[in-house]
Amino acid sequence: MLGKPPAPPPLGAGHVVLFLKGAGFTLVVSSLAMALAIPLGLLLSIARLFGGPLAARLASAYVEIYRGTPVLLQLYLLYYGLAPLLKLGALPAAILGLGMNYAAYEAEVYRAGIQAVPKTQLEAALALGMSTRLALRRVVLPQALRHAVPTSPNDFIALLKTARSSA
Repeated sequence: MLGKPPAPPPLGAGHVVLFLKGAGFTLVVSSLAMALAIPLGLLLSIARLFGGPLAARLASAYVEIYRGTPVLLQLYLLYYGLAPLLKLGALPAAILGLGMNYAAYEAEVYRAGIQAVPKTQLEAALALGMSTRLALRRVVLPQALRHAVPTSPNDFIALLKTARSSA
């Protein structure tokens, strides 16, 4: 028996300030990482579905590797493993690493959204003489994003939790 543990110190104004600074820092890191993840995820999903064989394989490998490895390991490799080649500060490394990780998750969300659009929509746009790129931009992606956007807040919340633990 060791006795009763000591009482925790009272919560003071200094603690509240530190908490608010940490919460603000986490919010900034998460927002910047999500701003990187959204366009990169969209490019990855388009490459997986409409890119050539090499682009589709590279995008698939990216998604599978980033979704299959722990984010903390990815951050360690980015910050410490690339240190001899690329000098990154802690904040840019965290934003870049988290953005690249969540881009893989966003790519799957956007891929599902694109696949939810009936194939006949793309075929109709192509029959009207649109190029594949134009048909994607004007017909398929607006409908796909309508399916995919509602899940983005869930991904941002998951990113916020991850950024909190990695900051």
